[in-house]
Amino acid sequence: MQLAAERALAGTSTRTIALVLMLACFGLASSSVESMNPDPEPVHAGPTQVFIMAGQSNMEGYGLGNTTCDRITSSSVCHIEKHVEPHEKDSNASLVGKCVYDNYGVYNDDECSDGCCCFTKNDGSEECRRYQLENFTLTALVESGNEEYQHLKNSTGHWAERHDVSYAVLVNHPLVGKTLPLTTGLGVGDPYDEAHDDSALFGVELEFGNVVGNHIKKQVLLLKYAVGGSSLYKAWRPPRAVSSRPQGPQVCGTTCGGEVCKPDYNADSCCDFCCVPCSEAKCIQSGTCTCDGRQSPPLLSKYGCGKTDEVGGAYTGMVSAVNAKLNQIGTKGVDYEIAGFVWFQGWSDATSQPDWVEDEYEVNMAEFVQDVRAEFNEPALPFIIGGPGMDGYNSRGKAAICNAQSRAASRPEINETTVYIETRIFAARYSCLGLDDDACDGLSNAGCNGDEDAPGCACNDLIDTKKDANDDYKRQCGYKVYEKQGQHWSWNGRSYFKIGQKMGKAAVRLFGPAASPSPSQPPSSPPSPSPPQPPPSPSPRSEEHTSELQSPI
Repeated sequence: MQLAAERALAGTSTRTIALVLMLACFGLASSSVESMNPDPEPVHAGPTQVFIMAGQSNMEGYGLGNTTCDRITSSSVCHIEKHVEPHEKDSNASLVGKCVYDNYGVYNDDECSDGCCCFTKNDGSEECRRYQLENFTLTALVESGNEEYQHLKNSTGHWAERHDVSYAVLVNHPLVGKTLPLTTGLGVGDPYDEAHDDSALFGVELEFGNVVGNHIKKQVLLLKYAVGGSSLYKAWRPPRAVSSRPQGPQVCGTTCGGEVCKPDYNADSCCDFCCVPCSEAKCIQSGTCTCDGRQSPPLLSKYGCGKTDEVGGAYTGMVSAVNAKLNQIGTKGVDYEIAGFVWFQGWSDATSQPDWVEDEYEVNMAEFVQDVRAEFNEPALPFIIGGPGMDGYNSRGKAAICNAQSRAASRPEINETTVYIETRIFAARYSCLGLDDDACDGLSNAGCNGDEDAPGCACNDLIDTKKDANDDYKRQCGYKVYEKQGQHWSWNGRSYFKIGQKMGKAAVRLFGPAASPSPSQPPSSPPSPSPPQPPPSPSPRSEEHTSELQSPI
């Protein structure tokens, strides 16, 4: 059986660079390319349905559709060394141009002696990774024959597009300013720790767009604004949180031998990001927290975390960017309405201590929903919330955030059109267990506190029965598509697909019955296909690959 990495190296994988695929919708490729839309019925007349998608890096999208390997490592077959620093043992690059064996013929799994996928990084160095490409990349899922994924590729083996669902990313991406057809490969533009230029990464937008597009029967526009490493506590802090709690949470209580915590940004010797001693400070895992070692006891830097007296930059940036895009399409004569808001965030708020984080996140989340609705003058705007479930039920800090999101969605001030979707069931570590997507719907989160081995969490207990029935489940899951990025769901394509699908179904429930054309307004005719054009330059980053759609949007 040929390994996926070998197929990628040989170029036989049914792969096409995502940006090149977009050309079909620009009239620069054959008009015979099929759409992901399974329904030939034309889009009905009516305003374009706009969905805002926001969050941190997992909203940017790290699901792996496909990738390419420039070479596969081998301890028995030599290769011509091309890179400046080929091995730690040879930092002076004396082996460049010579035929060498990986790891000098000595097997070491950690150093990728055999079977690793190698590519050249932007700095010219070579990166070799032990990807698992056989099971849970999107390409592998399509090639498995599972009917659920077949709409993602067309009959020629290319990633399919759909014209009735458009996509625009508004920040931190090479495609900012472009409006594109929905397809695979619209994920993070500059992936953390890089990836091969030919890699197609995607996020929850892919299957969310398919689900709502199939239901609404109107033109859909997805607007994404995502900022990697951003917390709700600080970067996304909403106006209500600032006005009600300018000096931080009101749920801290006391610490440091009973002294009241003073959570302003000039932290004292006891308290920093509220109620944690400086020696234990995590600063929301952002890496910006520093303690001044010149003082005794050491004090938290006022430029670290904890400053809560101003609205978060990600929040204000999102509002500004969305309004700018809506104004742009409005000036082109496009009638639109904001149909929903999708939130996928939480990793940067998750911490195993202190205990107040869960309560603070719940309050911030509810206030965030209220403020977003006020910003866009949509008091009943449907809100779909998903959180950091990448570790399943085995993380106390992430459990606190997921549970806080669930409770926030049930608060009376926002709950009529707010839905929390449980993402932990889609953790990569559970990929092979055959769990029904809705298996944990309606189950209580009581006892779901991040200890996977402790009984009492209803969904985790259900998962345990599946694991107990399969002693080989870890190997069969093959969940570590890229094991070094567990924070990004290990790049597991199934996880991002399923979460997007679940979010889309939640949105559909809020919409009610599918739209139908007005008796006085017949469905619009499908657009005439554009004539074939000569193919453009193959560079995946070239501007002609990212031209605006030939439409009012």
